[in-house]
Amino acid sequence: MPSVVRKDSANFLREIVAILTLVLGIFVFLCLASYHPTDPAFNSVSDVHTIRNLGGVIGSYTADLLFIIFGISAYVVVLLLLMFGIFQLIGRSFEIRVREGIAYLLLLIFVSALIHIYFETISIHGHIIAGGGMIGGLVGEIFVHYLNRVGAILVLFGAVSLSFMLATRITPVMAIKGTYKGFKSVAGFSVSGSAHSGAWLKNQLIKMKHIAKGLCAVCKRLLEKKEVEETIVEIKPRESAVISHVVKKTSNNADDHQTLGDRVMSKAADTGPKILDRADLKMKKNKSGQLRFQQIGSVGYTPPPLSLLDLPDKPETKIDEEALRKQSMFLESKLADFNVEGKVTAIHPGPVITMYEFEPAVGTKINQITNLEDDLSLALGGRNVRVLAHLPGKAAVGIEVPNRDRELVSLREIMSSPQFEKSHSKLTLALGASTDGRPVVADLSKMPHLLVAGATGSGKSVAIHSMIASLLYKCSPE
Repeated sequence: MPSVVRKDSANFLREIVAILTLVLGIFVFLCLASYHPTDPAFNSVSDVHTIRNLGGVIGSYTADLLFIIFGISAYVVVLLLLMFGIFQLIGRSFEIRVREGIAYLLLLIFVSALIHIYFETISIHGHIIAGGGMIGGLVGEIFVHYLNRVGAILVLFGAVSLSFMLATRITPVMAIKGTYKGFKSVAGFSVSGSAHSGAWLKNQLIKMKHIAKGLCAVCKRLLEKKEVEETIVEIKPRESAVISHVVKKTSNNADDHQTLGDRVMSKAADTGPKILDRADLKMKKNKSGQLRFQQIGSVGYTPPPLSLLDLPDKPETKIDEEALRKQSMFLESKLADFNVEGKVTAIHPGPVITMYEFEPAVGTKINQITNLEDDLSLALGGRNVRVLAHLPGKAAVGIEVPNRDRELVSLREIMSSPQFEKSHSKLTLALGASTDGRPVVADLSKMPHLLVAGATGSGKSVAIHSMIASLLYKCSPE
């Protein structure tokens, strides 16, 4: 009698573990399948209030973490969870010892490396992620470096097979025999027990059909609810000054002695991009010349007037369309010289730098572009070029080029902006202007840490003085 009780208790515990594992596997699958780049993530900050991931905030961070580590092979984690849950549910022993655990881990790593070699980058809703993740990229590049592409694929296929055998204790011969027996039993060629096998298979197919219908109905209701929420909540697009720029690549049959400027001018006449105004800083004037505070603690306290700060002495800004076209064509030409094909799709002009969105051709490695920072800087006359490997929500890389004629961004412009005046926090800091000329302010109370770093002469002292001045203008003596 006690042995029967212990057996029932063990079965009950095994079924609980099986259900929890299956629920976890389905949840992770929904998180990965509904991943969207505008949702909150570890490596980006989102200002979108509606989370599209079916798992909510937890699902968004879970999918982002798995995609960062394993890439698209994160679905293998889902497969392992579902397999473990099903085996526990049907009563089959699925104990994972140390050897099997290491084998499953190696299987996941080798699959990630293999996917990295075949698909280095994968686009999800316009957002580029690594095909094999961090682990797959690291291991895959090591194999390719020492064995080249074909040798790495061959060795990794063997490593995947061996790790699968060690993890599941299923050899290729066993798999072939099992498949043959299964087909033979289903086709009715088995002499003994063919009728019983056919009836059992029919019952199992009916059960699977009902389960599939139930899962489809649940997913359909979840997707309908998600679509209704997306139609009700309006998501405001980010304001940015973008110059749409689509230019065809220079013909290979062009005259070698024709200058780059002549090629740019001839193409600009045919396909001129639409130029949009930049989001320049504008002084907001008021009669008192003082900031409007949300709350003033001291009775009779008068905040310092903005007239203490110098007015910006700069002429009216005009965007040089011809120079922007020449620069974009020059970047495309230089990248093509290094076997990096692609096109500039958009231009963001700013007061200090201009960012060019470069969409690489299919199959181009991202590190091919990032490794060309020094070469592009040399080609542009020593200007410090910076390459942004990932632009949130876009299948492109950003190339930031300093302007030849930089504009002065004054502290008075930032403090007179609506972003600074309407900020409710008393610890609001005026930091400067963004790449497209918009005021940038930050709330010090939301920063767990603040690090001011940079090379000599980069403006660290000016930044600290601006922060102190922001607090003096925003806060009362209390």
